[in-house]
Amino acid sequence: MSVVWNFAVLGMWLALSSVVANSGAAPQADTSKVPQAGQTNRGSGVPAFPLLTNDCVVFLGGTTTVGDAKHAFLETLLTRRFPGHRLRFRNLGWEADTVFQQERPLNFPGLLDSVKAQRATVVFANFGLMESLRGPEGLSEFTQGYNALLDQITNLTTRIVLLTPFRHEKLHASAQHVAERNKNLEAYIRAIRSLAERRGLPCVDLFQLQNPESASDAFTTLTSDGMHPSSYGYWRLAYEIERNLGLPQAEWSVEIDARGRSYQARGTQLTDFQVSTSTVGFKSVDELLPGPAFRNRDGSLSVPGSRTLRISGLLPGRYVLLIDGVPLYELSHTFWERGRVLPHGPEIKQTEALRDLIVRKSSTFFNYWRPQNWAFLDGDLTSQPSSHQHDNFGVRWFPGEMQTFLPMLAKQESQIDQLARPASHVYELRRIQ
Repeated sequence: MSVVWNFAVLGMWLALSSVVANSGAAPQADTSKVPQAGQTNRGSGVPAFPLLTNDCVVFLGGTTTVGDAKHAFLETLLTRRFPGHRLRFRNLGWEADTVFQQERPLNFPGLLDSVKAQRATVVFANFGLMESLRGPEGLSEFTQGYNALLDQITNLTTRIVLLTPFRHEKLHASAQHVAERNKNLEAYIRAIRSLAERRGLPCVDLFQLQNPESASDAFTTLTSDGMHPSSYGYWRLAYEIERNLGLPQAEWSVEIDARGRSYQARGTQLTDFQVSTSTVGFKSVDELLPGPAFRNRDGSLSVPGSRTLRISGLLPGRYVLLIDGVPLYELSHTFWERGRVLPHGPEIKQTEALRDLIVRKSSTFFNYWRPQNWAFLDGDLTSQPSSHQHDNFGVRWFPGEMQTFLPMLAKQESQIDQLARPASHVYELRRIQ
């Protein structure tokens, strides 16, 4: 995939991130427990795309951006990547928004006014899909329009990431029709990449994302209608953005030598390590929560990155692994010696709970920002009797009611901040026969 970086800006972000971390404002993983002889805990490194404490990340775009809030894969990935940073995410996507035009109801704040009102510090912009339908003759106007929009956004924040659209999939259209649309879209994406390069902005090229499974399994097509991402597409899109922004998947592995009474751990910190040739026990606190999983048609989970537990030196027999007292896996000593991938567990459940909470928070914000009763709230029906209290026509009850969303939103965001922090879990392997 292609990413264009402004290394001067990136260096500044890294420096600021270091200042925040050293100030104590952003809690870091506990490294106070030094491994004993024969034991190591290997870290995963510093993120290449830092978000700072109290950052507000805004998503702009059309229908694809709107739909992202209903799945929240990307927001979950970024939230769990920076636990304790008290981040705010605001999806300001609006159906049919383009770089030329963003239609809003009467008296509704415009795009830039909304970005300013949210005090955005980082903007993810996703435009070009609808504009590309105009074909080659609209390319020059698109470039000028996008450049002008970015000029205006830059007046509010210089931390901007450009996302390109997906490629079209052959679902309901002919192969020739899809090929023509993708040819046009590819030209627009080249223009987006050129804009990013000239302006020194990161650019994530999602057009290159393809799915070889889509031809045989409709459940895992990248799009729902040939243009806009499906649930599976949003999942793939989120991980592609994370990877292209230099944020590799956190590796989780624990290798234990029961006979030598030693371990190596990656992606997690182990404490209270106890081992014999028939039992193993330890507490584990991960550096990061795992990324969100995708539930397949058969109910199984696809979890990017592996969580592997390997235990050698055990006595022959069958062993059960309990996590927090719950038995999850029962295997022979030979399987544990080869290494067992752990696709289930409390850490993965915590990530799913985090994503569910983020989806609910996004719904709360949507209902506050885009209320269905906007015409009565601040549009062209504010003079209607139903917009006023029945016993005091001089008082309008909608504005006060809308303010009740703010404490709800603050509470949900506080819960998200807490839930994004990895918890301690007790692992125990017992010989049962």
